[in-house]
Amino acid sequence: FATATRGYKGPQIGVSAGNPVTRIAAEIPSAYEIGAKGSTMGGKLGYEASLFLTKVSNYQGQRCSINGVGVLSCLGESIPSVTSKGFEATLYGRPTPNLYLNAGFAYNDAKFPNGWTGFNPSDLTGATSTSLSNVQLVGSPKSKFTFNAEDKQPVDTMEAYVGGDFVYKSSVRL
Repeated sequence: FATATRGYKGPQIGVSAGNPVTRIAAEIPSAYEIGAKGSTMGGKLGYEASLFLTKVSNYQGQRCSINGVGVLSCLGESIPSVTSKGFEATLYGRPTPNLYLNAGFAYNDAKFPNGWTGFNPSDLTGATSTSLSNVQLVGSPKSKFTFNAEDKQPVDTMEAYVGGDFVYKSSVRL
């Protein structure tokens, strides 16, 4: 499969006590994906794998600082452009009648643009900033792995279940 999509997230107005009102431009994402879906083991296991690229014009982010009344204030702002690229792979299904598996991995390289700066947490006055050039976006892990398994077995007239979940995410900038 292959997809190409274009989106639109309308402009916003940012209002925060002790700060001027700000206008945030409309966000325009363009996303491209190519991949494959299918099954194996006679349809017992399904799989999906894809490569993706998303380019966002006027990414609606935010900039935080301590405002004039001493409160941490995060105001929305338009980041001129952000690019996210990577791949995802998933395996799921019932390899045996009693066992269900679901596993996935995602790699997402989503960074602030070159030259972008942000709030310096070492300077609470907001007078200085820190470089975010080519740093992973806030709230976006670079990699994530998930795994879930569940096994059920008959016990007399009932069923016993054993299952577990595992999630790993690389560090996330907050």
